[in-house]
Amino acid sequence: FYFIHHMSEVNSKGLREEKDRKWEQIQIKAFKLWINSTLEPIGHKVEDVEEDLKSGVNLCFFLEEISHKRLPGKWNKNPPLRVHKIENLNIALNFITKELGVRLVGIGAEDIADGSLKLTLGLLWSLFVKLRIETINEGGNTAQDGLLTWIKNMTEGYRHVNVVF
Repeated sequence: FYFIHHMSEVNSKGLREEKDRKWEQIQIKAFKLWINSTLEPIGHKVEDVEEDLKSGVNLCFFLEEISHKRLPGKWNKNPPLRVHKIENLNIALNFITKELGVRLVGIGAEDIADGSLKLTLGLLWSLFVKLRIETINEGGNTAQDGLLTWIKNMTEGYRHVNVVF
């Protein structure tokens, strides 16, 4: 019995890990398309999200293009050393939090420089929500209002559920 039970745990964990990998690949593809739609017109491209954002160069170019603002401070377009890459990333992260108003929790320049895929995807998701989802406005309703309306309609008639906004 233990062996069968243990095997089902292993299979369940393996399936979860496979689903996580597939979800990661979907995110990578979507974020690459989004980033490259901004970078390619200015002669830059991201092939590998983990590798191509490590130096901060593509992230800085992307932020300047998408925000139509110059990043404060001078960032290095050809950072020769890790310390220069981290400086670039700190400039980018400060811009994201201070100028764009994106709340980043647990994501530091070193994480991106080290190629942490999960934290890089988290950073890109936070940017996407701020720059794309929060700016949607259909028929006078923001994306958030539209989502809340949908939730309210879907939960209408449920006991003890009252969506108010």
